[in-house]
Amino acid sequence: ASDMVAVKKRETSVEAVESPAKRGKASSTEAMAAEAVEAPPSSPTSAMVVRTVVRESHNEPITRVLFNRTKAGNSSNLFATVGGNQCTVYDSRHFGAFVGMVVHYVHPEGEGELTCLAWSELGGQSAHPKGDEEVAVGTSAGDVLVISVVEAAVTKKLVGHAKQVTHVASSAARPGRLLTLSRDGTARLWSVSEERCLAVFEVGAATSSIAWSPSGGWFVAGTSSGALQQWFVPESLEEGQQEAYVKKVAGESFRKLQQEGGAGLHREEIDCVVFAGRGFAGRQRVVTKSVDGRISAWDAPDASDANDQVTQRGSWKVPGSIKCYSRLDATSDGAYIACGNSGGQVFVYDARGGDCVAKLEPHRLRQEVTCCTISDDHQDVISTLGDGYLFRYRHLPPELVAKKLEKEREEAEQAEAKGNNGGE
Repeated sequence: ASDMVAVKKRETSVEAVESPAKRGKASSTEAMAAEAVEAPPSSPTSAMVVRTVVRESHNEPITRVLFNRTKAGNSSNLFATVGGNQCTVYDSRHFGAFVGMVVHYVHPEGEGELTCLAWSELGGQSAHPKGDEEVAVGTSAGDVLVISVVEAAVTKKLVGHAKQVTHVASSAARPGRLLTLSRDGTARLWSVSEERCLAVFEVGAATSSIAWSPSGGWFVAGTSSGALQQWFVPESLEEGQQEAYVKKVAGESFRKLQQEGGAGLHREEIDCVVFAGRGFAGRQRVVTKSVDGRISAWDAPDASDANDQVTQRGSWKVPGSIKCYSRLDATSDGAYIACGNSGGQVFVYDARGGDCVAKLEPHRLRQEVTCCTISDDHQDVISTLGDGYLFRYRHLPPELVAKKLEKEREEAEQAEAKGNNGGE
């Protein structure tokens, strides 16, 4: 773009935390402890602890954190955040107990705040010989900024929404395209390279969240009353030179997947929708969350299956969620879901059955978790809370597990000796 914005590119200094908040006495057997020393678990467990703490300098809530899951799959070590007037891209793999800052973008004063993000699918369209990654960021002014990781700069600006952009989404099957949701009551389909809007969807002001299917032919919209809708995104929308306008007509431009209310259904605003791999019979697994902490898993039909209906596969409540606006995340393989609550805790669920496999405690802070993300290798869980705090949970490496067990044994021996001496 002609008005490219310079972005700082440097490493950051963050705090590595070797131990979690006080958890009480260990209850593992010696055999289990010995096994833990040999190798950390390959899947999330409650033994994960806060290993890294980052305090971002904007001192505002981080509204979105997300690992890179673009189709190329070469940069899964990267995750990005937005909060206040900043967007930051981190490397979570090459700095041990620390994370490295790769890109740090500060939005100019007076031009609004940054509100949401998505990793953009490039599909080989990058001009850089070794490829690139792009982060699409929505603003409170209604614009969408596309930040190149290689260039560490805003390279494209998408202008069209009249109010704040609340969600940005991409689809593996539609490289070079973005889908955005705004408080102006519309969703927009964009051609990133051309910096132009291809289609406007009249989704309505009650639409509170969206997620674009991996197949690219449809997106799911959640509403403020707890309803779910499936909107169709035919490729024919991209053929014209003028932007298409898609009116809200039930049975034509969209269909109702689920009404609000009822047993196990959402009765409050749906603040997050994600896709989580494949469900029964190869159907798309959709995971939804409402602000009362209810999570539901659905097997949704493809847009071409006009007579097929959505099937609910499970529903459960996140403990400690009281009017909690907290974005959840799911791994690409559909194995795990991570979600926070109002008290700073993070819960990791088996997406196939809804069983809780890990309960993760925060480091000192007991505030609402604004969003979570979980890495596709299941090794990292990241939560954001408070005024710009980011916690990265991991299992302790074997050498630290050994030190921790030795310290616990020493403390137990000292307590026993003190008891035998009558507390003297």
